[in-house]
Amino acid sequence: MLQQSHNNGWCAIIGGYVVRDRSLRGLYGRYIYGDNCKTGIRSVVLSRGRASGDRRISLSVPALSSFGEDTRGRVYATSLSGQVYRLAAG
Repeated sequence: MLQQSHNNGWCAIIGGYVVRDRSLRGLYGRYIYGDNCKTGIRSVVLSRGRASGDRRISLSVPALSSFGEDTRGRVYATSLSGQVYRLAAG
């Protein structure tokens, strides 16, 4: 289970995907998520109904609205302002 508090500025958690893109070594196998009111994207390890190792990744998306995944396993994040971001190894 993963919980965030409105008291800490969270307003609308946007669920993501478990990263399957092997080029993202530091994120491979981790679940990514974010919040509409915060710009930072985060990742956790999911196991047996629990989330652990919650950490921020280097991608910031203002007004996060959704995540997507293509047939190659590449993960994208979209913003309400119209931008689409692809997670890529840096």
